[in-house]
Amino acid sequence: MSINICDLCYEVTVPACKTTYIFDTGLDDQTQYSIILEDINGNTFNYVDTPSGNTGTWILDTTFFPEGMFNQWSGTYRITFSADTSGDAVVS
Repeated sequence: MSINICDLCYEVTVPACKTTYIFDTGLDDQTQYSIILEDINGNTFNYVDTPSGNTGTWILDTTFFPEGMFNQWSGTYRITFSADTSGDAVVS
């Protein structure tokens, strides 16, 4: 297994307590991605999704995560997209 870490990273500030967040990722909307979300305590949440539309827009639906996870005290998150749904080959 090899993991290729990308050089392209973004820092985004979003309001707390929303049920959805929309990100323009520029990722291929014909590809499924493994999405790894890591919170400030090192807890990771993994799932597979495909960007919507033909623009690579990705919608984070917070209802798929533990209740209260996205609040004004939750701090920062790291979101990683992998083109390989087994977790290899990180692309963004």
